[in-house]
Order: sequence, then C-alpha cells, then structure tokens
Amino acid sequence: MRTKVGVIGLGVGYALACCLAEAGYETEGVDISSQVLANPRTDHSVMRLHEYDSAHRNNISKHLRLSSDYERLSDRDFTMICVSTGDEKELIIGHVRDAVDSYCHVAKSGATMVVYSTLPFGSSRKIRQIVEKNGLTLDQDLLYVYMPLMIAQGTTVDDFVNPPFVAFGSYSQTSAESALLFYKEFITSSSLWNKNLPPMFVSSPETAELAKLTANAFRARGFTYVTDIVEGQILAAEKIDDGTAVNLGWDKRYKIRDVVAMILDIAGHKPKVVYDRSKPEGPFSRALDISLAKRLLDWTPRIDLRQGLKLTIDWMRKQNLTSS
Repeated sequence: MRTKVGVIGLGVGYALACCLAEAGYETEGVDISSQVLANPRTDHSVMRLHEYDSAHRNNISKHLRLSSDYERLSDRDFTMICVSTGDEKELIIGHVRDAVDSYCHVAKSGATMVVYSTLPFGSSRKIRQIVEKNGLTLDQDLLYVYMPLMIAQGTTVDDFVNPPFVAFGSYSQTSAESALLFYKEFITSSSLWNKNLPPMFVSSPETAELAKLTANAFRARGFTYVTDIVEGQILAAEKIDDGTAVNLGWDKRYKIRDVVAMILDIAGHKPKVVYDRSKPEGPFSRALDISLAKRLLDWTPRIDLRQGLKLTIDWMRKQNLTSS
C-alpha cells in the first residue's frame, strides 16, 4: 500500500498538497481557516499544474481532500506541517506551535511529522518540548524531521519538485533517512520532475536550520531605483484607464550576498559580515514579471543596481547620514 500523506496549512502548503496528489499519493490537506479552505493559495505554477493534471492524470481531483478536521490525519504515514511561522519575534510560538500541538493529539504511533517550514535557529528544540508535553516520545511515538523551505513566489510547484537542495534534520538518523527516501520517491513520481535529483543530506535539526541560514546569502531579489518607479507610475496614470495592475521594477535578480559586497565596495568599507540567526526567512528568490509594463506603458527601468546604490550612498554622504 502506498504511503498516505497529510499537509497542514493550505497557504503555501496547498501547492505541496497538489504536488503530492499529482504524484499519486492519497493526500489530506488540513487548515483551520474556512476562508483558506474556500480559497486555497494558488499562484501561476499551481494553476498550470491543475491544467496539466486535468489533461493527463486527473490525480489531484482523485487523491486530494481538504478539510479543517485534524482527525483525518490520524492514519497518515507522513504529515507535512507547512504553516505560516507567525510573529517574527517569536516565530515558533505561533502557527507552528499550534499545528504541532494539534497534530500530536491525532498522530498514529510511528508516524513521521515533517516540519517543512521557515524557522529560526533553535526551533527544533522547542518543537521537541511540545511533543513531549503531549506525552509522546520523540522519534519513538512520533518521528520528527525538519526540512528548510526553499521556494520562490510564482514557482512554488517546481520548487517543491525540483528544489535547489533538500536537508533532512532529525535527532534520529533513521527518521531522517526515512524522510529522504519518501521525498525521493515523491519527486521522481511527479510529472514535473526534471530527471535530476537535487543534493540531499541528512543532519541534526540544528544543522538543517543553519543550512537555511547559510542559504540566505544566496537569496535573490530585484532592486529598483525610486525615479524609475515614479516614471512608471506617471506613465500608468497617463496610459491606463481601466484599472489594470502592472508590476514596476527590475526583473533581474541579485543575490543578497552580492548586494552586500557591492554596497561595501562602493562605500569603501571592509567590515566583517555576520549573519543574524534570530531573524525570519523569506522566499528563496523574488523578482517581478514586467512584461505587461513593457507592453502597455513602453516602460523599462533605466538605473541598474550599482548605479542606484552609488546615487543613494552619494546622497546620504551629502546629507551627513553616513560615518564617512
């Protein structure tokens, strides 16, 4: 009998639930919000997956069920907790805590709970405390694995199936290896798999948490100088009269690590760069699709990142807002 899976949290978790169902897994999606259940979070990648699946496999409609009832997870072999991480000052105290606590009440003995989310360093120890407060022994009654979430807006489906790397953090080698085998089976069963297995490694939860922190240096974002945005807004006011929304910004991505290096080079500083492990994470990559702005407004940004940074730093120096 094939593995039964559950997904808690149908925000970004809805894309994961659809991917699992498309790959042929009997999938239960749970969210306590009636609004989310009525309108699960979808982006273009999820809509494309539905269109493809309807034309070829029709697995999503057959294998995916959505509800607010945690009891439906009581027979699941693997349950993925993929909820919002809540308030940034105490990320673990919010939705993740509540989801872990609720799942502990229904989890079958020996099931695997995968927290597939974005968490600050040290969160797994807190999750362990929640499990033990429910009278369960971690990695005996309930197996625990932490997987850092690596997704980008607009490409969530592909990022679940073809991630840049996958880390499986657990206090039990057996639990982590079991999750690795399951995830490997999942992605290779998907119609969207690109036929290349991503790097996968097993570690302690703390190492997996640090892997996400390290990856922050390689997160990519688009940056746009303010005058380009103003010009685009003026053009939109002049040329759009039906309320059509357009994206304004650079569609080129820059790694955060490279942006920091660029700022220091322009400013002429050479400090030691350290990472703040207490801060929340964000999508692995984010940049705009500006094709509509190009077509409707004949607009493209003109000031690239380095030029914009130099203009900004020069202005700050003239205003005596820098140390040098």
